[in-house]
Amino acid sequence: MPSKTANVPTKRTRGAQKNGKARQTEEMGSASDGAVTTRQDKRRQATRLKLMRAALQLMSTKGVDGVAIQDITNAADVGFGSFYNHFPSKEAIFQNLKVELIEHYAAALDKLGEQVADPAEKIAASARYTMRHGRADPVWGKFVLATNFNRDSLHTGLGRYLLRDVMTGIEAKRFVCRDLASLVVAVGSTILGGLMAEATASEHTNDPFGSP
Repeated sequence: MPSKTANVPTKRTRGAQKNGKARQTEEMGSASDGAVTTRQDKRRQATRLKLMRAALQLMSTKGVDGVAIQDITNAADVGFGSFYNHFPSKEAIFQNLKVELIEHYAAALDKLGEQVADPAEKIAASARYTMRHGRADPVWGKFVLATNFNRDSLHTGLGRYLLRDVMTGIEAKRFVCRDLASLVVAVGSTILGGLMAEATASEHTNDPFGSP
């Protein structure tokens, strides 16, 4: 005859059940926390992106010095204090834009140019790609133009690779140069002039003196 106590949970069984329920509750709580964190992360990323886009639009037309943090937050339609949740200063958001828009492009362009052995041909191809990119994305082109003339131009972004390629050409006897700085500035200015023409081409569609 079965014992009456056969179906009565022992203390160990009851403890295991309680522990199982506790673990289940913790897991549900963790999942809930994860969902909240994900939503918060998405909102944070969306706000950061709005600030970046606003800064890009403003700096591409006014330059870095012509833009205040208040201008950026107004254009992004976010609170002024929200800016500092993402960037410690205007210089910080500018540097982020430079990395995202110029440094990455310059590195990708340099990778493409690895198949070109002639330094002169490599510089010419890079110039063509840069001008075409400026026409395809005028805001990018204007940002490059608005932020490229500073003391770091030859050590960052497009200028760094141009300086290297010019020096490679000199060493290979492809270029004759008596003043490296003047040569790089001359070539760089020519490229930027072409970029300006391409990036502003759409603004002169009805101008008989504008770009075709």
